[in-house]
Amino acid sequence: VIFLAIGLCLFFVIESHTRGIFEALGKDTTLSGRTDFWPTVIATLNHHNPLLGFGVYGFWQPWQGDDNPARYIINANGFVPPNAHSGFLDLALEIGWLGLFLFACSFLKLTINAVRFAIESKTQTAFVPIILVAYIFISNFSETQLFSDVYIWFLYVFLATSPELN
Repeated sequence: VIFLAIGLCLFFVIESHTRGIFEALGKDTTLSGRTDFWPTVIATLNHHNPLLGFGVYGFWQPWQGDDNPARYIINANGFVPPNAHSGFLDLALEIGWLGLFLFACSFLKLTINAVRFAIESKTQTAFVPIILVAYIFISNFSETQLFSDVYIWFLYVFLATSPELN
């Protein structure tokens, strides 16, 4: 009980002074500046073709030079990002807001099915789909992994087409 009380007090002190703590450390609240260019990315998508996007691998093309759709996306530090550092935002860039909406509907259905499977199945491994769905969500919140050359998309398709979850 004492550790819980101390922990809660520390949480509230840190929470109420977060900005000051980050400023004292010479950082901003984003820690990396990743979210600074998200409004520019969204504005670029909305200006081009918000419904269908730029096409798969059609936005981040540094080899195109002046024809690169992402040429104006620059961090406050002068860093030119190779992606949006958000899997969901990159998905919207590639397949538009319509595609992101359809993916979100599919992801929500997968999440509901994983929770239902865990409730109905009384085995120890029944929570594995929930853990994998949470991993897919968390790993794409601040990094781009859905359409990159990693296993996340395969994992999502594997879970979405699993007979146990449908």
